[in-house]
Amino acid sequence: MILTVQVYAELRPYLPDDWRDGPIALADDATVSDLLGQLGIPAEETGLVSLDGRIVSDEQALRGGSEVRIFAPAGGG
Repeated sequence: MILTVQVYAELRPYLPDDWRDGPIALADDATVSDLLGQLGIPAEETGLVSLDGRIVSDEQALRGGSEVRIFAPAGGG
């Protein structure tokens, strides 16, 4: 399946040097956890992941044509 991925903030250094936000190919039965693994982003470093605008868990099944946004944990105080 093909889906669109955007990665934000402190998570970008985990990505391959040639990574650009955009389309990525995954197995048809892939989950958010599989996506994070393919991108090299440790799950424990992820604050939240949204799938088509809804916050989802690492075990969420992905759907072709979807948009995934991956955010680092919020900080500050």
